[in-house]
Amino acid sequence: MIMPPLSRLIKPAFLVCLSIVVINSAYAQTSDSYNNLAKEAYDKKDYNLCIDYCTKSISISANGYAYWERGAAYYSLYKYKEACEDYGKAMPYYSDNSSIGNLYYSRANSFYNFYQYKEAIEDYDKAVSYGNSEYKYIYWSRGNAYYFTAQYDKAISDFDKAVYYYNNDPKQKAKLYSFMADAKSYLKDDAGALEYYSKAIDSDPGDRYSYKSRAKLLANKGEYTKAKADINKSLQLTSSDPIESMFDYELYQLRSLYNYYLAEYEEGIKDANLALKTDSSMMTYWRLGINYKGAGKIQQSVTAYRTAIAKTKDTVNKSVLYRNIALALRSNLDFRGALKEVNTAIVLRKNYKDAYWTRAEIYTALKQFKAAIDDYDQCVAFYTDKSSLATIYKDRAELEYMMKDYDRALYDYNKLLELYPDNSNYMYNVGRFLIQSKKDPALGKAKLEKAASLDLAIDTCSDYSYSKFFLGDATTAINNSFRLIDKNRLNAYRYKWDLHILACIYALSGNPAKALEYLDKSFAAGFDDYEHLYNDRDLQSVINLPQYKALLTKYKIPAPKL
Repeated sequence: MIMPPLSRLIKPAFLVCLSIVVINSAYAQTSDSYNNLAKEAYDKKDYNLCIDYCTKSISISANGYAYWERGAAYYSLYKYKEACEDYGKAMPYYSDNSSIGNLYYSRANSFYNFYQYKEAIEDYDKAVSYGNSEYKYIYWSRGNAYYFTAQYDKAISDFDKAVYYYNNDPKQKAKLYSFMADAKSYLKDDAGALEYYSKAIDSDPGDRYSYKSRAKLLANKGEYTKAKADINKSLQLTSSDPIESMFDYELYQLRSLYNYYLAEYEEGIKDANLALKTDSSMMTYWRLGINYKGAGKIQQSVTAYRTAIAKTKDTVNKSVLYRNIALALRSNLDFRGALKEVNTAIVLRKNYKDAYWTRAEIYTALKQFKAAIDDYDQCVAFYTDKSSLATIYKDRAELEYMMKDYDRALYDYNKLLELYPDNSNYMYNVGRFLIQSKKDPALGKAKLEKAASLDLAIDTCSDYSYSKFFLGDATTAINNSFRLIDKNRLNAYRYKWDLHILACIYALSGNPAKALEYLDKSFAAGFDDYEHLYNDRDLQSVINLPQYKALLTKYKIPAPKL
């Protein structure tokens, strides 16, 4: 928060009409002389000499003028504690509201700068009650004091009142709006914060802070393109403050993160490297690591993560970074290396639920099914949100199916549908299980019919095709897959996946030639989810064919390290 500059403060000893108390006539002339000398010294900004004269005046006869003047001199020397004491000592010598109001105002400013915010608020209140009309500064400073004492609603109210006095000063007005936005953020009112950051930018289009802050809120909403645009604008603004420019690395860090979420990994790598020019912290290397991983540059990713680990002593950060290394290695089918890293993450943090989930998936790939089940059991105990629990139940059920533990698999599939009874993908998986396990083929067909109907209504994935295939209608399944390929031809992500899915359906249909043809096309389109490929149950009929192995060699797909 920006404190009001000293030039805003009253010089009360000379701006108000003082009521001098009657003092002993024998000393009046001498005290007055020292007070006059103190005034001259203050005007010349010789505050130490002013204090000396005031002290001599008080030693002859205590008087309000000298206390007040000395308080102002102490304030100008940033000796706020001493200023508070002298303003307080001056108060009993005055009875008019104007003087008392000014003293409370001056002492409030001293308390504020002495970080005594509670006392400052009380004195600002008293200053107003005695008629002090320095509202332009009172509302701003008291708003800051409320902010620093976590009274955010009151802070917003005072900042809002202060805005009126800065209508002709758009930069200061923008700062007030940004302070209101900050307070809204602490109140978890993101919509309100966005509104006020936008007002700040409207008032001062050069407000870099508000662009950065608004970007963070937009990113929290998943609006990464808009967030990135705000960071771009902030970086385009040339700051006249060299200290502020030193923190441009934070903007590069943020944009690197947003590029990662937008799958613009090479841009994310560039931004992380730009941040590295002035900041070699853990966070910059972290950003570099995630973008390297997204770009498929696994070794560079692991190196960046290890550098980040070396730059922090925080156990939580270390554990997350070790898990990130595990995820990078796992995506490159280095399951053995991934297991070592995720175990390190769990040693560092025993209750790290995401690490248990990751390890369960790694154990599954390593065919250590019992260990995987144990970790999934931990996950069910750790997670409470519906989305995570549903995925865990699905993953555990598929594993139990492979272990031929059909009763337990059925339990998990039923739990899955309890959470999401109208999810087409979950419905399809349950129907497929009921047919393939022969637990209840009739019910399985009913589930598949419902899954097909649900997916057809939204037409966003392959559940319709798969459901039709396991209902015995392979022709419809294949034709629908061709339709999706054509529909998503301009969507690179969906297109490569639709090609892969058609390859899977051909493999399930007993047509290895077509399966291999569309696998080739999916790889050419950029399919690089090697872990999914390795674990894909739908490709089991072709994975041992020499043509399949030739494709892996052609596209330099790594061999699993088990």
